[in-house]
Amino acid sequence: MEEDIKRIFKRLEEYRSKNISKVFDMKKDGVRHALMFIFEEDKAVTPGEISKKLGISTARVAVIIRKLQEKGMIRKEKDSEDGRKADIVLTQEGKKCVTEIKEKFITDSEKIIRTVGVERINTFLDIAEEIKKAACELRETKE
Repeated sequence: MEEDIKRIFKRLEEYRSKNISKVFDMKKDGVRHALMFIFEEDKAVTPGEISKKLGISTARVAVIIRKLQEKGMIRKEKDSEDGRKADIVLTQEGKKCVTEIKEKFITDSEKIIRTVGVERINTFLDIAEEIKKAACELRETKE
């Protein structure tokens, strides 16, 4: 059993280190996730809300906001109650970009499902759910 666990850790590490940068563009994905969050909220959001939701520093959020502003995807609006604060709102260009991202995600996901197969994807999701449940139970016993 101990050797099996070591092999699994080795496979996971090899997979993560070799493939994560091929699947995700780390610089772009933070920007995309911020756009998606603002879109899903369907209202003005604060940089602090973005930071909390994405689990990233406020400094990183500031960089993302600057990039999105430069591309015309968001605009800052002064907070109606506190003029020192800024709310972040999607522009029409930002909404168009999110729509395109969602459409590409659906298209890419359909291709992956067809390639891997529905049954295997469902098996993977069932196993992932079991792993999540076991991890949550472990966390609960520590608290």
